[in-house]
Amino acid sequence: MACTLASCSNDKDLYSEPTPEEIAATNANFEKFNTSTTMNVTVANGTYKVVRIGNDTLCVATESQSVVVPKGITPTVDEYTITSSRTDLDFYNPLKSSQDKYAKEKFWQVIAFEDTKNGDYDYNDLIIHIRYQLSNDNKFSFFIHPVAYGASKTINLFYEVYDNTSNTLLTSGSIMDTRKNLFLDNTTNFINSYNYTRHYDGYTASVQDIATNVTHLTNISVVWYITNSNDPNTKIYALDKSLISKVEMFDSTGYPYSLVLSGVNPTGYPLEKNEKCGFDWFKFPLETVDIRKCYDMDKWMSNNGTGNGIALENYLLDASKTLDVTTKESTSQRAIYDIPAPIQKVTTWTGK
Repeated sequence: MACTLASCSNDKDLYSEPTPEEIAATNANFEKFNTSTTMNVTVANGTYKVVRIGNDTLCVATESQSVVVPKGITPTVDEYTITSSRTDLDFYNPLKSSQDKYAKEKFWQVIAFEDTKNGDYDYNDLIIHIRYQLSNDNKFSFFIHPVAYGASKTINLFYEVYDNTSNTLLTSGSIMDTRKNLFLDNTTNFINSYNYTRHYDGYTASVQDIATNVTHLTNISVVWYITNSNDPNTKIYALDKSLISKVEMFDSTGYPYSLVLSGVNPTGYPLEKNEKCGFDWFKFPLETVDIRKCYDMDKWMSNNGTGNGIALENYLLDASKTLDVTTKESTSQRAIYDIPAPIQKVTTWTGK
């Protein structure tokens, strides 16, 4: 099976070859925390299929292919004839001209970092909500929505995009000083980690068309990591299967220094007209609260990775110790992960 988005890297320079025993142990540990997988979609001649979770479209498949999906949710797959003229399909109808770009594949993840390897397991030092997108002309982009910043340190965010077939690095980049350049903030206050105080009404970072000739999202891997101002030489990676053993992705108790989450809420959140979204909205622990006081992590880990997977939301122990992602912020009247449609431009901070 092809490596799922943001779940594996083949950069051999990052680590020495692990032993078979290390591979087996780290792969098993990774699967306990892995929340994404792939599914195969078969498309007959003269048709195309649309893969959805609630109101979120994951893929418009004009040929048989593999699609990145959350492990804990079974998507809806609808088939249409290639001559379909339904107006609600116009924005991604394959009959559009090549000049009319549309997103043929999308996927959302929440990445929650600890900012040190001696952390408190609240996973709110840096939380970002990412939308990956592949256009119909095979150009890959991603967009970052800031969620929470529960760190006193300066955190820098890095990404690397790999081709899974050739094992080559396609592109890389960074967002330095994420408090300033991602959260558009010049204070020393924590943002949304004690309580919900600020809403971001769009993506504050848009990295567009950074890889071309990408036929499907399953063909690439995105590796994320952070560094902090107190320890700039230590990289803390987002949960990444083939990097685990040599970059110490897990501590001695078997917990990772980050979480990469999709499909953690199996029922989603209601929109207008009984539509649903927000299947990856992570109810993260409040500041200094260990995630094990919020969720029954042992039961979740024993079930996650088996069959169709089990969403984290089903193992919530104490909602009062997490941020309520349905709360409306007083000014915007939007929930913390909520982005209006059409997407609005976030006000740019121009401070020094």
